[in-house]
Amino acid sequence: MKMQESTFSVAAGAGSESEPNADSFRLSGLSSEWLFSSGFWQDLNVEIGTIFDQFEEDEVDSSVTEKVANYLWKRIDMLIVNPIYKIEFVRGWTSSNEPLIEAVERDKLIFELKGLHTFLVASLVRAQRVLFSL
Repeated sequence: MKMQESTFSVAAGAGSESEPNADSFRLSGLSSEWLFSSGFWQDLNVEIGTIFDQFEEDEVDSSVTEKVANYLWKRIDMLIVNPIYKIEFVRGWTSSNEPLIEAVERDKLIFELKGLHTFLVASLVRAQRVLFSL
């Protein structure tokens, strides 16, 4: 079973005429699955009243993007102080009810999540709507 990547892109019509809307950031399947497995999206939904879900698309304005970026930074901080080099998580279950266990290097995960955070903050600076394809 292939892991689902997440893509974050500037929503159509969000840029000026002279600025293309091709800006996007792709989060690897491993990092994307970790965000879901770790409860990031579920916790965020409860905290800010959104309904982000896997295999869904949502276009958000800058107020929601700012909340996601802030919440993501808190999660990055938690990873930075975590002394564990490899983070293991269950990303799903087989048909025989066996866990699908994955592992990701903490530093690689932090690097990718910081890249996503940078992308979200840049969209805030330009006051652009962002399409979340989770």
